[in-house]
Amino acid sequence: MCSVSEKLKLCNCSDVDFDQAEYWVLFRWEKRKHNYIVGETYVPLNIFLPQEQEQNNQSILLNLLNDRHCFDFAHSPKYKDRLAIFIKPDLKQTPHNAATKNEPVYGFEYRSGQWHPCEYSFLTWEWKHNTFQTGNAINAITTTPY
Repeated sequence: MCSVSEKLKLCNCSDVDFDQAEYWVLFRWEKRKHNYIVGETYVPLNIFLPQEQEQNNQSILLNLLNDRHCFDFAHSPKYKDRLAIFIKPDLKQTPHNAATKNEPVYGFEYRSGQWHPCEYSFLTWEWKHNTFQTGNAINAITTTPY
């Protein structure tokens, strides 16, 4: 199974390889931004992990974000910031997803002084947010045989 590691570090590396590594993207809310994007609907990406595993992963990430121990740089989130964390599962450990090669994306929004779960959707996030910062997610997952 693909479990989020409690040793996760979000680094602000400049050489992010979006095809090979786990990574994160911070979106900053822009009050005057109103992009209209035409896109295609799709089945949610997080359907290949058992729901219990998804909830556990999200809980671990939420605790790490709110404890502020996962950033390797000084980070001060702002109201309505959104953070997407992309996890590349070991496809050998999740064989029923091997054909799709989808990756789980965990979304969070910052409000009331802490991070909250927020379903990730590229189209809706781009409507009022700009990509602000990206980086690698180091030690993002631990794998255990299913």
